[in-house]
Amino acid sequence: MMIPSSIDVRMPYRAMNHDPRRRMRIGGRPCRLLLAALLALAAGAGLAGEIIQVGGKSQVRTIAEAAALAGNGDTVVIAPGDYYGDVAVWKQDQLTIRAGAGGRVRLIAAGSHVQGKGTWVIGGGRITVEDIDFRGARTPRRNGAAIVLESGHLVVRRCSFRDNENGLLATDGDGVLEIENSEFGENGDGSGSTHQLNVGSIRSLKVTGSYVHQARKGSLLRSRAAENHIFYNRLTDEVGGESSLELDFPNGGLAYLVGNIIEQSATTGNPAIISFGAEGYASPASALYLASNTIIDDRPTNGVMLRVQPGVQQVQAINNLVVGSAKLEGGEIKDWRDKVKDLARAVYSQDRSAPRPGPAIKGSFVNNINVDWTVLALPMRYDYRLLSGSDIEAKFVAPDDVNGVSLTPKFEYVHPAATRPLAAKPGVQGALQTMAAARRAN
Repeated sequence: MMIPSSIDVRMPYRAMNHDPRRRMRIGGRPCRLLLAALLALAAGAGLAGEIIQVGGKSQVRTIAEAAALAGNGDTVVIAPGDYYGDVAVWKQDQLTIRAGAGGRVRLIAAGSHVQGKGTWVIGGGRITVEDIDFRGARTPRRNGAAIVLESGHLVVRRCSFRDNENGLLATDGDGVLEIENSEFGENGDGSGSTHQLNVGSIRSLKVTGSYVHQARKGSLLRSRAAENHIFYNRLTDEVGGESSLELDFPNGGLAYLVGNIIEQSATTGNPAIISFGAEGYASPASALYLASNTIIDDRPTNGVMLRVQPGVQQVQAINNLVVGSAKLEGGEIKDWRDKVKDLARAVYSQDRSAPRPGPAIKGSFVNNINVDWTVLALPMRYDYRLLSGSDIEAKFVAPDDVNGVSLTPKFEYVHPAATRPLAAKPGVQGALQTMAAARRAN
């Protein structure tokens, strides 16, 4: 088979042995051992792979063709532009797939799918995907995804997922999924059974510096992973969003939520923002850790910040900033007007269908504070920085590490889909340590 000229094929062993006489001379055991060691070192350092160029002036015209050509350790570089119906299956190890210089790569499903599952199906070893936009994944079963992770270790960096039935779907297995600085928006088929980020029972999930917003029913993030690290993200349903839940861990697991901005929209279909263990715990070691998050309830009434199924081993919440009247541990912050209304309902047995605050959640709740919009910079534009000089009890309590995981934020989210290191040690509750200038008096 002729190899396209656009592929940079480097085979040092063959080049060294083009001379038959020299091949005989290096046939001794010491040389063979040396050669094997050099090849192993090159493979481990990622030096032995080929670079496969796709699109542009390359002879490889489609991503599907590149997926068939690529081997372990290769890098697939896709020329910027739109690619319609270019679906593929990837089963390699130590493979990188990325956009070339000069612009974005946009994959538009246009009604195509592979194996009835989605735009790309990944089932190899470690695969990294960078700087690619996925659009319009749909299947006849209405459960299509832009990327379906079936096995292996997938790293997604600086990608976007919009207008898919599922943004990214990870099926049950021993997979590992890492998402960095990516965007998920307006995904879902409208039934509530598909999600922006839909993760099955895999080994671990890490989401960092990403922007997840405006679901079409379903959840912003739903995970059954055994271990979840959700750090420094913006998960906001926003105007027009219809998310059922912002964060849903149906079977518990270990969940570390640090430095996130989490917002429930006014048009949500479910009063709860974070749900843990709703379908029962898969492991008796399930535990939830919430540290330095900013959690906003924009639902007009009866919002629930956190819903935890009984039986969890540990719930720990520390240094969280809560915008709304509902408390993290259950119940509400009430003024005298609310208390009069509750008394009237009790006396006259009115409004029996209205949800009541559930019992307090068992766990450790330390230095969490409820505030309203007046102490925030521009909450109607999703700027939830605290105003300098706000009349609130702003402080930071240093938390202990848990299972080797630090609950002290070292970064903060920067819009869109980025993070920045903190300039100093944390000083206030919430995800954003950078303060906004105080408003001038009129």
